[in-house]
Amino acid sequence: MILRRFWTTAVVLGAAALWAAPPLTTVQDVLYKADGTPFNGVAFIEWKTFDASDQSKIATHRLAVPIVRGVIRVRLVPTTTATPQSTYLVRYNSDGKVQFEETWAVPPSSVPLRIRDIRVAAPPVINPPPLTEPIQESDVIGLVEDLAARPVKGPGYASSRAAFIGTAGALEAVVGELSDCVRVDGTAGPCGTGGGGGAGAVFIDGETPSGEVDGANATFVLSNSPTPGSTLALYRNGLLQKQVLDYSISGNVITFTGGSIPQPTDLLSASYRLPATGSAAHNLLSATHPDTVAGTPARGDLIVGAGISPTYWTRLPLGQANRCLVSNGQEAGWNACLFTGFTAGSVPFIDASGNLTQNNSGFVWDTANRRLSLGNNSSLTTLYVWDALPSTGVTGLALRAGEGQGASPVQTWMDVNGGNVASVDAEGNFAGASFRAASSSLRAAWRDGGSATDPAGAVDGDFWYNSGGLARKTAEGSQVHALSQVVCSATGSSTSATSLMRLGSCTVPAGFLKPGDRVDIRFDFSHQGAATGFSFEVRWGATSVVARSAAAGESLATGRADAAIRSTGAQWSVQSWGTTLSLAAAVGAAADSLAVPLTLDFLGSMAAATTETVTLESFTVIRYPAQANP
Repeated sequence: MILRRFWTTAVVLGAAALWAAPPLTTVQDVLYKADGTPFNGVAFIEWKTFDASDQSKIATHRLAVPIVRGVIRVRLVPTTTATPQSTYLVRYNSDGKVQFEETWAVPPSSVPLRIRDIRVAAPPVINPPPLTEPIQESDVIGLVEDLAARPVKGPGYASSRAAFIGTAGALEAVVGELSDCVRVDGTAGPCGTGGGGGAGAVFIDGETPSGEVDGANATFVLSNSPTPGSTLALYRNGLLQKQVLDYSISGNVITFTGGSIPQPTDLLSASYRLPATGSAAHNLLSATHPDTVAGTPARGDLIVGAGISPTYWTRLPLGQANRCLVSNGQEAGWNACLFTGFTAGSVPFIDASGNLTQNNSGFVWDTANRRLSLGNNSSLTTLYVWDALPSTGVTGLALRAGEGQGASPVQTWMDVNGGNVASVDAEGNFAGASFRAASSSLRAAWRDGGSATDPAGAVDGDFWYNSGGLARKTAEGSQVHALSQVVCSATGSSTSATSLMRLGSCTVPAGFLKPGDRVDIRFDFSHQGAATGFSFEVRWGATSVVARSAAAGESLATGRADAAIRSTGAQWSVQSWGTTLSLAAAVGAAADSLAVPLTLDFLGSMAAATTETVTLESFTVIRYPAQANP
């Protein structure tokens, strides 16, 4: 049993090693044409057989990689560590033809590489083993026959010319002017008049009209004005467009109709005729110009060199607004403007006039400390937002929930490990580990604007302010509870007067007391002396709720009163007693209006002229707000 398990494990491990994929390197980049537009097409990648670094066998094959809006992305086995060291041959194809080719040497990499990182001048030269004896043509099967069937250069062969087959079957160059037309017999001469071209007419083929291909722009410009306009053949993605139906032409300006506006991935190509110059070709910038036809350049046009063999001059029309003349080292064309010379840390933006500009005092990126400042350049925090204008500046920071926000927080605060410590959801609920604030002499640390009605969905632990009942409430045990309120609690004064004097008072604001409320009143008097009696009294507005007189030997007196608030006035009850003063109780009603401020008075006096005093030691008024819990 043990041997069987060992054999099974070895087979599984061996199979896992056999099936493991070779290492791959990601190649990712963005390609552009010479006129600044994204390259669209296909990259054909070919390779010969080699062994990868992990001994994986890579067979000879080819791969087609699409390039859409300039973006190319492919994963390849590294070749710099291959056995033998190998390369990839890459052919770029667009418009159905090979544009160019290059060689890639791909090293191992854990991060994506750009094409410039892997492009090499040419594949490494592999020298074959030296020949020990010469090889005759006849030694190669079929070589003599193939060479006999292959056309050869004749005495009149020349580069950069049209070729024709001479009488001896050899390739000869056509002799004539660059503007001439070639006949089937290999002779050249002025072109005919067919099609409106005129003698010596110039043909423009495969030109890409300038203009933004963004799905909105309908106007495009040719380098020249087709003459006549009917000679223009305009193709969109290889499909011939019809004048009037798909577009109109005015001079060198093409205007597409609404339903035919080119979309972002479309490719445009134009072919047309120009009138003959009436003379032989010449250097445009030479001292003399033997042209017999006056030129018609438009304002703002540029004259640029074009072509390689032969080199000629052409007209570059003025570009669209807010476009710049950009060179890629080989060609020049109108493209998006690239600016330099900005102050370090400035964040360029488009101003009201459509120009690229900067604001060094109000929009700054501190790359060393990774801090962004808006409205200032202080860079004090990761994000510092402040409108520094002294009189008109108004700073605001707003986060607006999306339509699909759902339960996702609008804003989240996290700790250094990325864990959430606090958040605000789309309904304004704040959630956090704790809340800390500090009150001052100018403002309270907490303010609840309140609601006239209690929250319908209150749960245990909720705390709020009921503005209708002028009371703070909590929820516990699935019930709502109102918190008691200390209206007044203080010490009073002393008097030796023989008439009742106010020793303390408490004013209840108008409308503060509500039907169903209860008010608890407590008071304590003391007598300093033992020769003269004294009196004390407590009044609810204009209503006396307790009035007692004590003997000269009485030193302390106290009492408790409460009032049940009704829709009109209050019903009160009271108890009072002293050290020797007997307990007395009473009940009554007070009609004092609660719609105006109500004053509770605590009074005292001596029975006769004396230096002894009666003192209000302490008094407290507590409100218990009404709360019904059926």
